[in-house]
This record gives sequence, C-alpha cells and structure tokens, in this order.
Amino acid sequence: MTRYLSAIALSAMIVLSACSGSEPGNEAPPEAGSDATALTRETVQGDWSGQLSVPGGPELWLVLHIGEDESGDLTVSMDSPDQGAMGIPGEGASVADGVFAASFPLIGAQFTMQSGKGDAMQGVWVQGMPIPVSLERGNNVPARVRPQEPETRDYVVEEVKFPGGADDVTLAGELTLPEGEGPFPGLVLISGSGPQDRNEELMNHKPFLVLSDHLTRNGYAVLRYDDRGFAESTGDFAAATSKDFADDAAAALAFLKADGRIDATRTAYVGHSEGGLVAPMAVEIEGAAAMVLLAGPGVPVSDVLTLQTGDMLRAEGGSDADVEEAVAATQSAFDIIRAGAEDDEALKAALQASLEEAGATGELAEATAARMTAPWMRWVMDYDPVPALKAFDGPVLAVFGEKDMQVSAKVNAPIMEASLTHPRSRVMTLEGLNHLFQPAETGGTSEYIKIETTFDEAALDEISGWLDDVLEAG
Repeated sequence: MTRYLSAIALSAMIVLSACSGSEPGNEAPPEAGSDATALTRETVQGDWSGQLSVPGGPELWLVLHIGEDESGDLTVSMDSPDQGAMGIPGEGASVADGVFAASFPLIGAQFTMQSGKGDAMQGVWVQGMPIPVSLERGNNVPARVRPQEPETRDYVVEEVKFPGGADDVTLAGELTLPEGEGPFPGLVLISGSGPQDRNEELMNHKPFLVLSDHLTRNGYAVLRYDDRGFAESTGDFAAATSKDFADDAAAALAFLKADGRIDATRTAYVGHSEGGLVAPMAVEIEGAAAMVLLAGPGVPVSDVLTLQTGDMLRAEGGSDADVEEAVAATQSAFDIIRAGAEDDEALKAALQASLEEAGATGELAEATAARMTAPWMRWVMDYDPVPALKAFDGPVLAVFGEKDMQVSAKVNAPIMEASLTHPRSRVMTLEGLNHLFQPAETGGTSEYIKIETTFDEAALDEISGWLDDVLEAG
C-alpha cells in the first residue's frame, strides 16, 4: 500500500529523516572554487546524478533530467531510483547568476546547484533541512542485478486487450499459457496500490513477471494487465476507486474464462497488497474457485496506513518521538477527512493546515492533502475487508511476510485467519520476508531496490503448491 507514502514522501527517507531541522530557505550551493565555470542555460541541460547522504540514513541516488521545452523554457524532473520514484516533476527551473534552481512541489523539495570542475556540480537539496550533494553529468546509477527475470519464456505469450469494468476502459496485458492443448487452470493477477503496469514494476523489480513465469511453468494460464489509465490501458486512473479496480479484475477473469484453452471451473484471483483487498470484491462480481491474497489487508486501509507510517519510520531509524508524532499526524489527517466539509477545496485546506502544523512544508502539505482527499482514499479509507472475506465460500491462501512494514503480518494475519471459512483455506507468515516477499533485514522500503531477489523462491513454491492442491485435485 504505497499511496500515503508516495504522498508524504516519494523519496521516503529524504523527507522522513529531514522532517526535523532547519526550515527551508533559499540556501545557495557551496562555493565550487575560483576555477569553476558558472552554469548557463545551455551547459546545465542533460542528466546529472549523485548520492544524497541522508543524516541518520543511507546514501540515496538522485538523478536530475534537465531539458528545454518548445517555448525555450527549462524543464526538470527527478528520479529517486533507490526508492522507485521516477519522473517526479519539477517546477520553476531557471539559471540566474550561474546558479540553477528548481522546486519539486509533489514532495515539498527545493534544489539549487552550481558548476564545479568539468562535469561536476555542487548542490543543496532542501526538504525540511539542507543536504549538500555532489552531482556528475550523466545517469551514473549502477545497474541492478535481477537474476529471476526470465531471459527466455518457452511457453505461449500473447499480448491481449479486453473490455474493462467501465465503458471507457480497455485493459491491455499479457496472457501466458503452458505448452499443450489444455484446458488449463487460469489465474488473474491483481496489483497493489498506485498506478501499476502488468509487471507491477517498482524499485527496478518486476514481481508479477517473475510470479507469472513461475506459475506458467507450473501449468497455469496467467493473465496480468496494466491498471486502467496507465501504460497501455485506457481510462482515468485518478478518478478510480478500489471498487472500480474490482470491476476491472472481474472483467479480466470473465475474459479469461471465455478462452477455450482455459478451464473456467478452475480459476483464481491472485492479489498483492491492495490487490488482496480488491480480489474479495471482484469474486462477488465474477466468481472464481479460489483466491491467493499476498500481503492483503484484513483491517481498513486507514488502519493499515497508520500502522505503516510508524513501522516504516521506525525501520528507517526514526526515534520513538518521531514515530509518535508521525502516527498522530496520520490519525489526525484521517479524522479531518472523516469529519470534513462537503466542499472539496475546504477539506483540502483544512487538511493542509493540519499537516503544516505537524511540520510539513507548504508544498508537501498541499500535495499530500490533494492525494489524501482523492476519490480512491475517500472511498477506501474505512472500507472493512472482513465481510467480503467471510462471504467467499471457496478456499483462500493468505500469505504475509514476517518483516512486512507496509501490511503488518502481526496485525492482519490473525484477522484473516478468523475471517476465512473454507476448511482448505490457509494463512501463513513467511519468516524473514518483506512486503514484496523478498528476503530482508529490516523490511524497510530502502532495502527493496538493493535486494537482488525479486520474489523468494520458497514463497513461489508455497503459492503454486497450494494452487495445485485446490485447483488440480480430482
């Protein structure tokens, strides 16, 4: 569940570690020396990269993309690849007196830099407090090794498009089938929160590609698709709620069942994170024989996100006082939304004021308020997944990672256990795994990109083995 994190801090550790400190101002970059050449509109353009040394935290790669639009104005965007935040838009890019400056309202940050020697720059990143950073020309982020991504796929791979859950939605995706005539048991993969492509790509990992490859090699037809309004799918993602995503998932299963190579009596939804909340809603629309819920919530999303705020800040080195303050601010934000005015702008203003009082900068508070009052959040924040879980009379596999800091196994697994009624349902917590089912040390998001494993092999085997039992038996 990443929406609140991306609203509070797309570059999570930078914001959270810098939330206490000096107020941002117009700090200039440190002097680069007498032999430095002042920046110009021409020399500043291109890619620049370097590592931020976050106080009390890790070093995080920062990549700036500076260009020029058709009107001749400078443009800028930023990547935080260590945290999977790419293409963060910037505003106000300019060069004055040899210094480049820009702001990033989405994450409440400012940046200034000037030239050093050759293709090196000295800059200051300000996001609650100033952090010096050295940048070099080019995108110098080291390549990440992802050994589980399949180099060859010796089975049937088909690009597909099919109607989604609304008239203006066409979903694009990929259907993979084992070699042979079939009919095969069929699976629909449902991604987590935020706009996701068919691979659920994040932090340079492609979990759904790895999962679909494993399942297809084990005899399953697998359909995965781009979220509505994202990548090659049409529709309006920003206006969609979890109910809309359930409609899309149900449409995907209906499309799969209509394929003569699929055994329509042996199908399942496989949902990750928010997808684990969406699947029980989808099964009420288009029935399936089983469900696999990977880090699916058993409590309302407002509770998930409140717990997540504290757990993740603690995992990244936040003090008890920081955690208490952040959790209180999160709870206060939800209280404001619950009691909020009918007028959207009035609600946003009230929420923004509360966030600023809690210490967020104006730009960050404004961006966070807009995201927390979006249709998705207002629909899902107090949705209770338990009734839909109890209503499903088929078998369910619910899997959690013991080190998951986004959907707590300690809180959600017992509720899931109490909500599943079929005797062949199973709830398991896998030791040492994080929210992405990677082997992890802390479970914090900063580890995701640094771990080579995309999806723990033992977890993959547990999923396919359970599906074999409930879909292949008899």
